[in-house]
Amino acid sequence: MKMEPSEILFIGDSPVDIRAAHRAGAQGVAATWDLMANREYLKKVEPHHWAEKPQEIWDLWTRLSKN
Repeated sequence: MKMEPSEILFIGDSPVDIRAAHRAGAQGVAATWDLMANREYLKKVEPHHWAEKPQEIWDLWTRLSKN
């Protein structure tokens, strides 16, 4: 299966994770259901998407895969 980096969802709960997604050319998804995830810090690194609960990852993937 060949994919472009922009087709990949990189899920993380820290700014380091979202920065890694940006560097890789992937779509960064800020996972905020963990109490350790700091939304203010995550906003500063501009994730492509937000997920407040795990189900939202599946919903996002399903929606994006239809395009």
